[in-house]
Amino acid sequence: MGSITRPHYSDLCDCHECTTKLITTLITKDHDWMRQHRSPKQLPYDFRLWSAKSAMLNGGIFLPTVFNPDLFSEPGMYRRTTPQALFPEQSWTFHSFPGFRPYRYTLSMPRAVGPRQAIKIPLIYTDGACSIDDKSTVKAGIGFSVCQPGRSLKGCVRHSLEREGPYGQVFPHTSERAELRAVIAALEWRYWYREGWEAIVIATNSTYVVDGATNCVKGWLDNDWWTADGFKVENRDLWKYLLQLLRLYGMHGCEVMLWRIESMYNGRADQLAKTAIADGLVQEKWKTFKDPQLKDSWFDI
Repeated sequence: MGSITRPHYSDLCDCHECTTKLITTLITKDHDWMRQHRSPKQLPYDFRLWSAKSAMLNGGIFLPTVFNPDLFSEPGMYRRTTPQALFPEQSWTFHSFPGFRPYRYTLSMPRAVGPRQAIKIPLIYTDGACSIDDKSTVKAGIGFSVCQPGRSLKGCVRHSLEREGPYGQVFPHTSERAELRAVIAALEWRYWYREGWEAIVIATNSTYVVDGATNCVKGWLDNDWWTADGFKVENRDLWKYLLQLLRLYGMHGCEVMLWRIESMYNGRADQLAKTAIADGLVQEKWKTFKDPQLKDSWFDI
């Protein structure tokens, strides 16, 4: 008898089949959250699911979209197109979570079509930094900000970049890796869709992250993580992990948008990342950064 060829699967394998299985199996649907949003809020819930899927689903995977500030600002000579102008800090209350009043950088405006609720989208500033110390050791840090410092709920976060990736492999520190890691950390800090947002904007001054996530990653995946020039894709472990998170958000009706902003608008996240390096802490193992306010309940608040 001939030998039976068994399908292989490994989260360390770079083939299209293994990567697709990794993306689609390790993160499941948040059934508790879905049940809580059924029936009394069915119309806006279904609209969010349809909207996120229509915007993000591309060839079987969920990809972020590019945030266009012109679509959310009024025309005219003094059109507001800076992140600080479009997303002022505001305090919010949530019907599902009495007593929870976080501050968020938020865009709020009337909706032209769809459900009658206003458009409400939060923004997170993210950045990564890398430096070489006097011993020629490369160190990197990440930072992100969801609100001004000093609020009762922690909103400015910094950490050193881990030496180990999400699947146990060790990688050298680089600026690009730190910038991508910061985006992942911001999306994992909270399950933002549980607060009811239909979309979330990640602001970064990294062309590498925005172009990679919106233009290149689909081609890399289809080509088994080889570039068109014949090189292995750098930081492919983080790109795979990001695709997992994007699928989680897309499945739960929260579109993820990336906004490439100028460095002068990203000062707080940049300073957080540089301070993380100055702290001198060494993070060996991969760590999922979570808001300390989160509780072990299905509300996650």
